[in-house]
Amino acid sequence: MKSCDYLYDVLISHADADAEFAREIAEYLRSSGIKVWFAPWETVPGDHIPTRLSKGMKESRRMAAVWSERYFRDRGLQSLAESFVRKRSGGGSSLGPASGRGLRD
Repeated sequence: MKSCDYLYDVLISHADADAEFAREIAEYLRSSGIKVWFAPWETVPGDHIPTRLSKGMKESRRMAAVWSERYFRDRGLQSLAESFVRKRSGGGSSLGPASGRGLRD
């Protein structure tokens, strides 16, 4: 996909326990004019989440992962990030950490 073909600038990836912090990041980015793919905004009850997430990944230029202990304990999230990077190999940095204060165990 050419950079002008992406519908979203960034997809937010996070552990369920970090959802509120991820929402704060997503809202900040959106208020700054960045097009954000954030699951609660892009999915509806009954959606097949893996399918929607896969589509969101294809439509997003970058991924911001809310890296926390919970994130790294979830092998599925790690695989998601690795998959995103593999699909974007050769195109520069495509994955960035989004971390900050307020993440609690």
